[in-house]
Amino acid sequence: MKTSVSKRRRCGQHFLRDRKIIQRLVDLSNVGPSDTVYEIGTGTGNLTERLCARARFVTSSEIDVSLFKKAKEKLSELRNLRLENIDGFGREVKFDFLVASLPYSGSRRFIEWLACLTFTRAIVLMQQEFAEKILSAPKTSRYSAVSVIAQRCLHVRTEDSVSRVAFTPAPQVDSVILSLEPRNPARPELIRVINKFFSFKRKLASSMLATLERQHNIDLSDSFHLIHQQQRVTDLYPDELFALAAKVYDKIKG
Repeated sequence: MKTSVSKRRRCGQHFLRDRKIIQRLVDLSNVGPSDTVYEIGTGTGNLTERLCARARFVTSSEIDVSLFKKAKEKLSELRNLRLENIDGFGREVKFDFLVASLPYSGSRRFIEWLACLTFTRAIVLMQQEFAEKILSAPKTSRYSAVSVIAQRCLHVRTEDSVSRVAFTPAPQVDSVILSLEPRNPARPELIRVINKFFSFKRKLASSMLATLERQHNIDLSDSFHLIHQQQRVTDLYPDELFALAAKVYDKIKG
């Protein structure tokens, strides 16, 4: 298991090397001396150092063992820092601000995790393709479960574009800096239902509800009024889908 995680990290992680972009992440976070910060992915520790210079306390997680050891040695003199060799999404943590540079493979999981939390602001560097996906509108080809979750639960704003040459090694695509703030924090169980809905994304929403009735032996007759007869799942707006998910979940749980 350790070998596969380490290999995935070496192949999939691109380290931010542009000092101006690193400083831009810190400045956009608006972190001050009374704030607590959570960083996902310590990496080389360059961003971590700058966060510690601004914040009251920083917790930084790094899943890769070798990177964690190097960062622990490099940052050993920082007294307002706690380094953790863990999966950054695998623990409960309270923070005012979050700053992170995310690999594409972890972006969806990050949005689902962040959508359930209460915090002040997250400044996140992620691949442009994924940012476009979470901002996609209903009835478009990229509109998906993660689009619904992000738009319903978070205020999302694009702050800057970042060229691929800002990373080493350079990825194949450009990135963007997003600012995310809480809008309507979700319950994890509703996020699971939204993901279930999108396994029916090519079907009519009414057909989806009928299938869920059979699968779970429940009566959803009081939910059909929430949709129009010819609407597909991908025609529904985030607020509509979450209202429907709440109805479905309440019936399933009993």
